[in-house]
Amino acid sequence: MVGTPPKGLIVTNKLENLIPEEEYGDRIDVREAIRYQEMQGNLYGAAQTRFNVALTLAGAGRLVDARDYAEAARHNFAQFGPAAAAEVERTQRLLAIIEEDLRGGSG
Repeated sequence: MVGTPPKGLIVTNKLENLIPEEEYGDRIDVREAIRYQEMQGNLYGAAQTRFNVALTLAGAGRLVDARDYAEAARHNFAQFGPAAAAEVERTQRLLAIIEEDLRGGSG
């Protein structure tokens, strides 16, 4: 069936399922998880997953990648208008922290 993840692919937005990366290895492909969420029409879930990935990457020091995921999450959340205003704001705060760290700021 179109839109159904292959057997064994984990489609989740739970942060604990994304880290530690070395423990999970190839079992989790975040991009595929996001793609399947989008194919199933779960755009809010895809945005949540992107936000969680941004948090994880930022914590691992992968700031450029974290910024990319956070920007995509913010864009996705914004599509839900006022219903997702808190998520947009939270994502904007994360982006501000990431940008500060990229500039080498200490807060």
